[in-house]
Amino acid sequence: MKAINIVAMVLLVMASHAQKQQSTYLGKTDFQALLTAVPKMPGNCQEAFGYVYYEELNRHSDKLEQRFASFNSQMEDAQKQMEQAFSAKYNAMMNDKGADRLQQDVKKQVNQNPVIANMGGVDAVQGMSEAQRKKAAKNAMVATAASNGMGMFTEAEMTRMMNDPAYAKQMAEKLNNMTDQQKMAFVQSRMNTEPVTPEEAEEDNIEFEKQLKDRQKTYNLMKFNTYSAEATQKLSALLQTYQTEKDRISSKKGSHKELDAQFEEDYKKIPIVVVGEGRDHDPVKVQELRIAYAAKHLDRAQQELNELVVSYNDMVAGIHQTIAEYDNFLDENKWVINATYQNTLNGTNPEFALIQVEQAIGTSISEVGKICHETTAMAAHYQYDLKYKQSE
Repeated sequence: MKAINIVAMVLLVMASHAQKQQSTYLGKTDFQALLTAVPKMPGNCQEAFGYVYYEELNRHSDKLEQRFASFNSQMEDAQKQMEQAFSAKYNAMMNDKGADRLQQDVKKQVNQNPVIANMGGVDAVQGMSEAQRKKAAKNAMVATAASNGMGMFTEAEMTRMMNDPAYAKQMAEKLNNMTDQQKMAFVQSRMNTEPVTPEEAEEDNIEFEKQLKDRQKTYNLMKFNTYSAEATQKLSALLQTYQTEKDRISSKKGSHKELDAQFEEDYKKIPIVVVGEGRDHDPVKVQELRIAYAAKHLDRAQQELNELVVSYNDMVAGIHQTIAEYDNFLDENKWVINATYQNTLNGTNPEFALIQVEQAIGTSISEVGKICHETTAMAAHYQYDLKYKQSE
C-alpha cells in the first residue's frame, strides 16, 4: 500500500468550508415572523364573536377577513417568492431535458459514487428501511475508506475533521510545523508501510483528494436528505397530531351531533296546538327549546375551544422549534450548498433537499392560518346563534 499525505486531506476539508457560495434563495424567508403574523386564537366564544360579528346581528360583517388580511397577504407574498425562486432553479436544472431523462441521469451519476455503489446502488437504497439504510451506509463508508487508502484513519477522526473546522485547522498547523521527513514518518507510522518515493506519494495524493471529495459529497447528500426527511416528517406529525386531537375532542360525549339528535327527540315531545288556521308544535315552547339548545351548543363549543387552544399552541410551538432548528442547520451547513446544477445531476447538491424543507414549513404555516380562521369562525357562530335566537 502506498503512503497518503494527510496534509492534503486536512487542507481540503478546510478549503471546503471557505468555498465561495453562489446565490441561493434558501434562508431568505422569515418563517418565524410569518408564523407570528397568524392572528391570535380566541380564548372564548364571546371573544371570537367580537372578531367576526357586529352587535347588530343582521349587519353583514367582513371583520374576520379583515383580521386575517395582513397575514394572508404576507403568506401569499412569501409563497409566491419561494415558488418563483424554486421554479426558476428547477427549470434551469432541467436544461431542456425531460423528467425521465433527468431521473436517469441522476440515478446513473449517483450510482457512480463508490459509497452508493457499495450500498448496492440507488434502487437498493430506496428499498431499505431507515435502520437498514443507516447500517448499509456505515458499512459502505468503511469499505470505501479501506479501498482508497482512508483506512489509515478511524471513522471518528474522519468524521471530526469533516465537521469540525477548528480540529481540522489544529491538525493542519501541527503538520505544517513538521519537516518533510517528519511528515513522511508520521504517515508511515499510521500506515505501517515501507518508505515510498515522493513521486509515488504525489500520485496517491491526487487520487486520494478525488476520492475524498467524492466521499465528502456523498456524506453531505446523505446528511441533508436525512435532515430533510426528518424535518418534513416532524412538521407533518405536528399537523396530524392537532387534527387527531380535534377529532377526539369533537367526538367526546355530549358532542354537537348528539345535541342535535336530542333536540329532535325533545322537539317531538312538544304538544301540538292550534296555530293560525292550522296545527303545529307549540311555537312558544319550540322557541324556548331552541334557545335552550343554542345555550347547550355554546357551552359545548366553549369546552371544545378550551381543549383545542392547548393543542393548537403545542402545534404552533412545535413549528416554531422546527423553524429554529432549520435556521441553525442552514447556518451550520450553508457552506456545503453550491447551487451548481451539474452537481445536482451527479447527486451531490443538497440544495433541493432544503427546498423541500422550506416548502413544508410554508405549507405548515398556511395550515395554521386556516385552522385559526376556521376555529374562530366556528366559535363565533355558536355565540351568534344564541344571541340571534334570543333576539327573535
